Amino acid sequence: MFGWRLPLNTREEEEEESESLDSFPPVKLETLNLLCSSLEMERSVQEELLDMLEDLGEEELKKFQWYLQNADGLQNIKKSKLEKADRLETVDLMVEMYSDNALEVAKLILQKVKRNKVQSQEGKI
Repeated sequence: MFGWRLPLNTREEEEEESESLDSFPPVKLETLNLLCSSLEMERSVQEELLDMLEDLGEEELKKFQWYLQNADGLQNIKKSKLEKADRLETVDLMVEMYSDNALEVAKLILQKVKRNKVQSQEGKI
């Protein structure tokens, strides 16, 4: 009467669904495996970076971010991007800027942050 169609699981609708899925180009299994492994790899890099940053106190995080802005020999992340960045945002910025080298950059900077912490503690003694 009104032209409304109730959703019924009829054979016709099932055929329409299968036709719409068939309209996508076939994807090779190797391509899917590569995509999945690269997503897993990227995710694990981000998780490792986050774990590293979660071990830092607020002052250490500020110093870490300072080195990201001022490190010699590295492409620096702009201060405006890091100014209000929390740990998660810092991880995203690092992966965006350094991609595959983000973990190595983090390790180098953490060495500097930890070394400076030890030196400042020795100066207080």
